[in-house]
Amino acid sequence: MKNHYHFCVRVKSENEFGKFDKRNRWKIEPELKWQIYTEEEISEDKQIIPRPHRMLGFRFDAYAKYYNKKYDRTGVVFERGFEKKLVENEAYLIELITYIHNNPVKHKKSGNAGLYQWSSYNEILQNHSVLCNSEKIIQMFGSVENYVFIHQSKHSPE
Repeated sequence: MKNHYHFCVRVKSENEFGKFDKRNRWKIEPELKWQIYTEEEISEDKQIIPRPHRMLGFRFDAYAKYYNKKYDRTGVVFERGFEKKLVENEAYLIELITYIHNNPVKHKKSGNAGLYQWSSYNEILQNHSVLCNSEKIIQMFGSVENYVFIHQSKHSPE
């Protein structure tokens, strides 16, 4: 899509996260700066609790800096900040996944979800996704056939 994109990101609950070490916060080396520790490995006064929405913001800022440097430009790269929505049940998650995969169809960039090259639709279908848990997603849809059927029947072009 030229002017927007969609991600569906699972954010771990706070008890699934480790903690950052305050002493590493200004380190340049990413492996030190972003090292995660268990609560037992680092004293409480030196712990920083990760904030996923801020981490996503940092990622977008880093990309904007890279893009501006690469193309010798300044200013904003993204028109607006990112929007986040809480997914509280599996039915909404299924709806969200099909909406994201069919967004290029809705905007007439592709005839169907499987033809858009920047989508995870085929990676999930073929169980080749690096970023998605394909098996879990297909399991939510019930079967590969149902995954395909739901994508074809929902959010079709008007």
